[in-house]
Amino acid sequence: MPGVVVRGNTVNGCVTRITRKFASVISKYLESGRRPPRPASEGIRDRRIRIRLTRLEKQLLETKAKQSGAAGISEYVRAVALSK
Repeated sequence: MPGVVVRGNTVNGCVTRITRKFASVISKYLESGRRPPRPASEGIRDRRIRIRLTRLEKQLLETKAKQSGAAGISEYVRAVALSK
């Protein structure tokens, strides 16, 4: 799941941290009225698009993506555009 990355010194520590991180990321999606991303097994993302942006537009999208908890601009744009 995008945005779920943890480190730990032991297997148990990693399991505990990743469980908490999953819960945190999913709750952010739900609180903002969005659905968590579908599992990759439900469809392979093998298509690309290109969008030209100004530097300011890119910075704005990066900020919005970060505020929403998205892993990056692609995840943010996909979630916003496809949630309607």
